[in-house]
Formats: sequence, C-alpha cells, structure tokens
Amino acid sequence: MPSDDDEMVGSGPAIHRMAEAKTSEGRTIAVTWTTGERVTIDLRPLISKHRVFARLRVDDAFFRTMQLDELGHYIFWPDEPDCAIPAAYLEDYAVPA
Repeated sequence: MPSDDDEMVGSGPAIHRMAEAKTSEGRTIAVTWTTGERVTIDLRPLISKHRVFARLRVDDAFFRTMQLDELGHYIFWPDEPDCAIPAAYLEDYAVPA
C-alpha cells in the first residue's frame, strides 16, 4: 500500500494565486493572495520594460479596467489580449500592505 509520501511529487515552492486584485493610486495594485496576505504592487517597473504595455503607462482609464482571471493566476486588460501579467511575476514586486 502506498504511503502519503509516494502519492505526491515535489515540484518546488507553491505558486501564488490571487484571491483579489484592484487598481490603486498611480500604477499600483492592491492584491490579496489566496493565503490571505495583502500586498501592494507598483507595476511601473514591469510595464516600463515592454512595448506591449505602452498604453498602460499613459492611459489611466484603461489601466483601471484591469481584471483578475477566474483562477487567480494573472491580471489582464480586456481590450488588449497581450496585456497580462502572471502572479509569479507580480510576487517579485510585492510589498506588504
């Protein structure tokens, strides 16, 4: 009979998932991870690096249309299918709220 150790394969640290994500001041977002931890994330360093995020840098109304996918794996902007940022990237910029 297999033990509990035989049924699970380790694959590294757990990937954060978001329970909630809302836009905040400037280009920051407020995130609540599924663990209950709340953080603030400044997206400026991320969106300043890639051309696909150019509209996010200058259009406040568009920035505020940010949504969270139903599984909590990434944030995205509905009118721009290429504008999405995975939780794994966001956690590197998180500051406790």
